[in-house]
Order: sequence, then structure tokens, then C-alpha cells
Amino acid sequence: WRALAATFGAAILSALVFGLPPAFRLTSLGPRAGRARTVFLGAQVAVSCLLLVVSGLLVNSRARLGATDPGFDYRHLVWISPDLKAHGYGEPAALAYLDLLRARTAALPGVKAASRAWLGPWGDFHMGADWKGRQFDGNHVDPQFLDTMGMRLVHGRNFRPGEDGVANISEATARVLWPDQDALGKSLPWDPPGKTVIGVARNASTTHVGNREPLEFYLPPSPSEAPDSVVLVRVSGSPRDFVRRLQDTARGLDQRLQPTVQVVTDAYDREMEKASTALAVIAILGTAANLLSVIGLAGLAGYTVAQRTREIGLRIALGARASHVVRDILSPMSRPIIIGFLCGALGGSAVATVLRSGIPTMSGINVLNPLPYAMAMVFFAAVVALSILAPARRATRINPIQALPHE
Repeated sequence: WRALAATFGAAILSALVFGLPPAFRLTSLGPRAGRARTVFLGAQVAVSCLLLVVSGLLVNSRARLGATDPGFDYRHLVWISPDLKAHGYGEPAALAYLDLLRARTAALPGVKAASRAWLGPWGDFHMGADWKGRQFDGNHVDPQFLDTMGMRLVHGRNFRPGEDGVANISEATARVLWPDQDALGKSLPWDPPGKTVIGVARNASTTHVGNREPLEFYLPPSPSEAPDSVVLVRVSGSPRDFVRRLQDTARGLDQRLQPTVQVVTDAYDREMEKASTALAVIAILGTAANLLSVIGLAGLAGYTVAQRTREIGLRIALGARASHVVRDILSPMSRPIIIGFLCGALGGSAVATVLRSGIPTMSGINVLNPLPYAMAMVFFAAVVALSILAPARRATRINPIQALPHE
């Protein structure tokens, strides 16, 4: 929180340092600067609205991320990484160690299931394949993987021990690769060829937290990956209560090892923290941008009042209402405000689309959700009202007798 507070303070200070001097100079600028003022005002409004829209979309995405079902029992899942490759294990020795570790952990009280996989869920390393611009995430897993993860097949069958040349895929993968067709019996369209689909599993986002379209595939275990593989364990109760026991079990098979145990909920919490941090940064930038907009709008409104004091005084002397005076003050600003808001809204939608396509945890962003845009419009209308409050009040209190000889 200290880092966020420092960032917020720096943003506000920057807004004041770089925003106040131009605003103060507005009252001394000549007519030639009118177009520049309009352009700068429009740019400020556009940036402010862009950040407001992105903030609103991220808030909605953050809420959906927390409510998204990952498709597996992550709350009771841990994985053990013995780091066999770093200790000189070859393929046969690694396979023997992992099979023994899986059997030992499965026999522990409170352990519901155990399996071997090349990659742990929500880990830092990924295996993937590209096909027609889409990224598919994969893993090498044993036949106990689905049961350990709390996943289920909706069509087809699971691997058999020792089976090769087959694959299980997620529902999303089946829908993308073979829309309106039965995926069973089809071959995965990327290298290496010859992987025949034998089962379709319920969607589970095992690679990225919150991915609403998990394009995943699962292959039988490969001996070459054994030295880098992990053991997945599903437990009853709190997984943290099993960390020490699992470490001792893994170390008991080889005292040289320093196995690590990853609680999957920790990975979930880290991803949620990343999403919250991104939202906080956007909110800070949005606050700074809106402060600059307030300064710019107030400066332009003050400049308008100063330049048209005589005209305003004359109109008041002729009986003009205060609402007409305020409308005249807003008139020079209405065009850049409207154009800036539209550009900001479109820019916010574009930025959100990029975030959604490039960051799996942001895949829940709905750029067509009207609520963030409506909230940005209402909020910015309040910003405009706050900005012109003092200049408008000053304009409506102009004394016609003193204003008429004003130059």
C-alpha cells in the first residue's frame, strides 16, 4: 500500500505541477491561442474518459474474475515439485521416484487423490501450441489427473496406463477446432501430428486464472519430461495443513532433495492481487487525468469570463438570466468536451479489447457493457459542473455598471 500511496502522491503532484501553470496562463493568452486551448482541452477530456471507461471495465472484470468457476477443485489442491532434474535424475530414475512419491502421498491420511503432471496448475511455466492465431495450452498428465483435479469428462474416455498417441481436450478447444462436429477421433492439427482425441473434458482453466475460454489439451505423460514433473495432490480440509507432511514424504525418498510444495490457492491470490494492482494503477492515472481536466476546464471558463466581462455585463443589464450566462460560458467548451468524450470512450473500448485478448485474466472484460460508459458520462458531467462552478458564479455576479467600461 505504501507503493500505491507514493504513486498516487506522485500523480497528484505531477498534475498540479504540469497542470496549474498552463491553466494560470490561459487568462493571458490572446485570440490566436484559442485553437490550441481547444485541442488541449479535448485531449485532456479524451484521456480522462479513456481512463474512466477502462477503470469501469476493469472493475467489472475484477468482479467477474472473482466469481468465475475455474472448473477444478483448486481450494484443496497442492503440488509437489521435487526438482529432480537439478539433482541429476535421469528419465528412469525420475519415473521411479515420481511413481513412488505418488503412491506414498496417496496413502497419507486426508489425501483424496494424487497424480503426476509435467506442469502444475497456475504455475509460471506453460506448454502451448499455435493454430490459426489462437493459443492452446497443454500439459502431459497421467490417467489420475482428472480425478485429482476434480475435473470430469463430458464425452469419450480417459487415458489408459501406458497409452500413447492420444489426447483429451477441453470443451472450448473442441468448439474452436471442430465447431458443430464431434471431436472424438479427430487429430490435433498441430505438430507433432498423430494425437487422436479420445475424450472431451469439462472446461477448466488450469493454466491461467479466470480464463473464460480455456483452450486446453492434455497428453499422456512423456518419459522425457519426468525429471521436470510434479505430483498433484488433492486433500480434504485446509491444504496448508499438509505442506510439511508432503515435504517430509518427498524428502524421505531422497534426503538430497529440497522439494517445494505449492498451495494452488496462493497462485489464485497472486493473480487476484495482480488484477487489483492493475485496477489501482488505472484509477490513480484516472484521478490525475481528471484533476488535469478540472484545471483545464476551470482555466478556460475563467478565461471566457475574463474576455467577455463587458458582454456579460451588458446582457445582464438587458435582463439576461443566469442560465443564459452559464450557457454562453459553456458554449466554447462544448465541442471539445463532446469530441473528447467520444474519442475517450472509443479509446477505452480499444484498450480494453487489447487487454482482453492479451491477458488471460482479463478475458472477462465485456467491452459492450454499457454501465462503465454511462458511469463515465455521469462522472465527467459532475467534473464539468465542478470545474465551471466558480467561474459561472463569478459571471452571474458581474455588476453591469462596472463591467461596461471594462476592456
